[in-house]
Amino acid sequence: MSTTINASLVKELRDATGAGMMDCKRALEETAGDLDAARTLLRERGMASAGKRAGRATTEGLVGFIVDGNIGSIAGIGCETEPVSKNDEFQGFAERVLRAVHAAGGGAVDGFEDERIDLVAKLGENIVVVGARFADLDPASTATGQIQMGPVGRAMIMAKNRGLIRVYADKASGRLLGAEMACPKGENLGHLLAWCIQKEMTVGEVLQMPFYHPVIEEALQAALYDLYGKVDAKKIAAIG
Repeated sequence: MSTTINASLVKELRDATGAGMMDCKRALEETAGDLDAARTLLRERGMASAGKRAGRATTEGLVGFIVDGNIGSIAGIGCETEPVSKNDEFQGFAERVLRAVHAAGGGAVDGFEDERIDLVAKLGENIVVVGARFADLDPASTATGQIQMGPVGRAMIMAKNRGLIRVYADKASGRLLGAEMACPKGENLGHLLAWCIQKEMTVGEVLQMPFYHPVIEEALQAALYDLYGKVDAKKIAAIG
């Protein structure tokens, strides 16, 4: 027997956990509308996700410090890709950890384990790296385009308008080099970009391909337009 889930209950669970709308709806359906049980279920799934990612290298992140008189504190929070390090929720988490360490010492970090697991579940699913990472490129010869997911229409409709897409190209030739993103449907966008990179396409050539609306690909298109304005090589035919 199926349980009818009220939209306001889904919203309440989403506000409390930060999980996606459909994830919250499924959790409530599986727990017959029990809000506490659904929260527990989402957390268990978050722990499983964190466990799967535990062995992966965290070569990006943030390092913060506070100096107050003769006392100073420093804290480093790692992540896998640069876009996540620029995510508002990740940065807020890093700041809270730093302030706790400054107030109570290094042992305060242990009190953030639950929040860390929840954050891994929230941000870790859609972290995608395609082609070259920014850390492996020469900043002097590389152009970068990006888009925040906040104002993207399709992402707003999906209630997953969080994250960031960054795309990289050779500044002189406009050839696509790579991308890093933490966003909904990141794996799908990654497959599209991987094909373009393999074909050694330029930014202008990719933008001349059809982009349908309203779909999540419009976010990638916006990042590519931002990148196109920063490369030297332009298409003779009009873009747009």
